[in-house]
Amino acid sequence: MTGRPGPRARLRPEAPASLRRRISDLVLGPLRVALAFPGGRARLVRRVLLVNGLDATSLYLLAAPLPGIAVASWPAAFAVTILAAVVSVFVRPLLLFAARGLGAVAFLLTFVLNAVALRLADGLVPGVELEGFLPAFFAATLVAVGNTAVSWLLSLDDEDSFYGHLLKRLARDRGLVDERDTPGIVIVQVDGLAAPILRTAIRTGRMPFVAGLIRSGSHRLVEWRCRAPSMTSASQAGILHGDSGDIPAFRWYDKAAGRLRVSNAPADAAAMERRAAGHGADLLPGGTSVSNLFSGGADRSVLTASTLEVGPGLLVGGRASTEFFSYLVNPYNVIRGLVLSVGMVLLEWYQARRERIRDIRPRMHRGGAFPILRAVSSIILRDLATTAVVDDMQRGSPVIYVDLLNYDEIAHHAAPERGEAMRELESVDRQVRVLVRGADGAPRPYRFVLLSDHGQSVGETFRGRYGEGLEDLVRRLMRGDASVSAAMDDAEGYGHLNAFLTSLVRTPGVAGGIARGSLRRRTRDGVVEIGPAAAERASAAGAEDAAPPGLVVCASGNLALVYFTALAGRASLEDVEAAHPGLVARLAAHPGVGFVMVRSAEHGPLVFGDAGIRSLDDGAGEASAIGAAIAGGDPLAIFGPDAADDLRRLDGMADVGDLLVNSRYDPDTEEVASFEKLIGCHGGLGGPQTRPFLMVPADWDLGGGPLVGGEAVNALLRRAIAREQTGPPSSSV
Repeated sequence: MTGRPGPRARLRPEAPASLRRRISDLVLGPLRVALAFPGGRARLVRRVLLVNGLDATSLYLLAAPLPGIAVASWPAAFAVTILAAVVSVFVRPLLLFAARGLGAVAFLLTFVLNAVALRLADGLVPGVELEGFLPAFFAATLVAVGNTAVSWLLSLDDEDSFYGHLLKRLARDRGLVDERDTPGIVIVQVDGLAAPILRTAIRTGRMPFVAGLIRSGSHRLVEWRCRAPSMTSASQAGILHGDSGDIPAFRWYDKAAGRLRVSNAPADAAAMERRAAGHGADLLPGGTSVSNLFSGGADRSVLTASTLEVGPGLLVGGRASTEFFSYLVNPYNVIRGLVLSVGMVLLEWYQARRERIRDIRPRMHRGGAFPILRAVSSIILRDLATTAVVDDMQRGSPVIYVDLLNYDEIAHHAAPERGEAMRELESVDRQVRVLVRGADGAPRPYRFVLLSDHGQSVGETFRGRYGEGLEDLVRRLMRGDASVSAAMDDAEGYGHLNAFLTSLVRTPGVAGGIARGSLRRRTRDGVVEIGPAAAERASAAGAEDAAPPGLVVCASGNLALVYFTALAGRASLEDVEAAHPGLVARLAAHPGVGFVMVRSAEHGPLVFGDAGIRSLDDGAGEASAIGAAIAGGDPLAIFGPDAADDLRRLDGMADVGDLLVNSRYDPDTEEVASFEKLIGCHGGLGGPQTRPFLMVPADWDLGGGPLVGGEAVNALLRRAIAREQTGPPSSSV
């Protein structure tokens, strides 16, 4: 990409002089932030009074019931919180820097340091008495919990806090800084958000900050079309690498290797990236990838599935504790993460129960691990990703791509337009605001892009609607005794959790040792795997001393790939008919099936529906093109004018199924029937799942034609980045 800033040098072990400078920065950083606090020192004083007033109130109220601690008055409690704040501000960064080898275990310092501050108050503040470290520890923890709860209720902006500005200062002090005048680009992917739903959220006031960007004229919103398979791995490969041609679904069966491939498994993601990269279309050379499936050629990757095989630690390049350091600078981050995660689990239980009581349909089981997955994606991973992006903006990274996961996770289980999912968009809006404000004071201006990789469509599951899963239906229609392997469970939601846990087990030092010991039974070849994917892979491979299953069915939302393992290579229509007469026609006639694609040795790719058969080789789409073998209406008519092109593309992929099945679609309600155990789904055709959005600075040239596929978005973004970083500086945002 012409004119792109060269890659930033990696951090190297520090020389003694550099170490002295680093310690000086850590000590003096808080003073520099205080002297240059945005809005002036009066605003900082008001902020300190408010936050410490909340802490003092919590401490004063808690002192009476807690044994071993006595606080005579509220002023005494306030004095204690001021002392604790001073200790935290000046000592915490030094301790965390010294404890870098501990990695994630350094979070314990959050609790210990606050307790130490209270112990100091025992001798320095009149009217405060403590009988030991344990009472101080409990008091400090409960005060932090109270602060978190009240701050959340009052919607205090953390990005405007003293610690938020300290993080920015330390980020610049800790790393190599690119201070070019040309703008950097931050691309925020809101996973799974369809353009029509975004517009609804804007009109109904769910996303006021994003709405303000559009209404002010700084940004404009357009819709683009993601091709089937309409899901993250295909779209991200197109957006980040300019090539998604070898990804037929979120998971598929590799007949040659006899194994199941899953997009968010690190080894499979790395293999997909190797195939997609290297064509000169990587989006992120010199930049940063945060919480993605693929790296986009970034120099630095955080929680990115495809790079977990590259090196140990949370980050590629041996900087395992960097994001933990940044995250832990704020003493309330850990407490807030834990408290809000527990609150999210309780909220999910309440919302699921209310859904059952009101008998809302369609609905699905939302118990098991889902409440925890929702808390992890909505709170922990969100905060780590935000910290990573702010960190890199403060070091001047030329381009950053981050995936926000929380909306997609709840929309899968509660439906994309239900209250729970729409309220999650309020959180997304706050995160976008945090990131935009996080660019304040960065060494270069930043411009922001928002986009989604796909949408979601809603509907009762196939099994819930018809009483049997697709794998059961196909096996029944085969009229045989074939063993079946089905990949139908929700595997997507576990991917980012597994990436986070894999990062932990690869972290050197104490944290990595504890994680490896705790997760050893869930770790294979250095990769943590929690969820259904491992069992699905084992089922698809078959036992070591037995043949693989005769039938493998892999679901990606309302799209499924069907493989007959007894038929070598990609089975033709003639092969399938010889082995299982009438199966394809009977399957296509099922009321839950929209169409079935299969390749004929004589006629090429054909699409079967309950009303007719269509050839995909006929160009103009005329059924008569191959004679009497083709009859009836067009089964793709209700799926839009681009459906045939999508299927031709899928037909050309090496690992597409012997049969490709897309569920029924009701154009009146825009409902589909997911083959996975999800009521908000994506992967196939039908409804808003193929209608993502792109929101870019208003002065960017979007070209003259429609944007079709992630590859088109990649080309647009690369052109825009090249112009921004070679032309005159632009204003930020």
